[in-house]
Amino acid sequence: MLWEPSFGAALYFLGGHDILTCKVFIDLLSPGVESFHFLCLLVPPVWHDGTSCKKEASVMANTNAPFGFRQYSGTGSAPTYEQVPVVIGYNTTNIFFGDPVEPVNDGTVAQGDGTTAAAGIAGIFVGCKYLSVSQKRVVWSNYYPGGTDPASGTIEGYIVNDPNAKFIVQADSSISGGIVQADVNATAGYTIGSGNTASGISAATLSGVGPTTATLPFRIISLVTQPPGSNGTEIATSNYVIVAFNNVTTKNQTGI
Repeated sequence: MLWEPSFGAALYFLGGHDILTCKVFIDLLSPGVESFHFLCLLVPPVWHDGTSCKKEASVMANTNAPFGFRQYSGTGSAPTYEQVPVVIGYNTTNIFFGDPVEPVNDGTVAQGDGTTAAAGIAGIFVGCKYLSVSQKRVVWSNYYPGGTDPASGTIEGYIVNDPNAKFIVQADSSISGGIVQADVNATAGYTIGSGNTASGISAATLSGVGPTTATLPFRIISLVTQPPGSNGTEIATSNYVIVAFNNVTTKNQTGI
């Protein structure tokens, strides 16, 4: 269809904007024509055939692109929040930024495997430093590469284990329809996924919604719905949610 050659046609593009925006736009079209300043509020745009046309927001499906557990809030402040140092075991598996980590009975932590013992998870991994055998220097990294390059006894990891911390995470794609409002306050587990060694970012997702299993590591606090149209804000498969710790060692009375 063709636009009606009038201000009404141009005003289609101004839907939802304030008076000042409309005024500036009209002034650009016709400088000095004061009588048209508020037409954007009074004249609905029309197609050439005279029928009304309304701008409709497009709805896009969520893209499945997990990033682990990304801190949303806590009692500290960005960028470090409540990071605390921990020891990572020598020659263990990779640990990626945003991975849940588990306590090990030798005093170290390791990448979580998606199951949670009675003692809970140790926290969320946010980086490490170690002496690199190949580079002959201390390396600071957002992920732990595992293997034998980090020299034994030099590996210090950093985790967030504050019981008040909250995180944004993507729902696992296996949850058809995603996590909905009725799931808020339910407990949930996680799927560890396969992190990205190029970026160091986790691929962990939220899964296994309880709803009342006390040993599950996370509790759903709310859904992410803003800004509209952004990935993860559609309440559908692979949407984003905000979670808090439910079963973490810092709020659990069970040892290991």
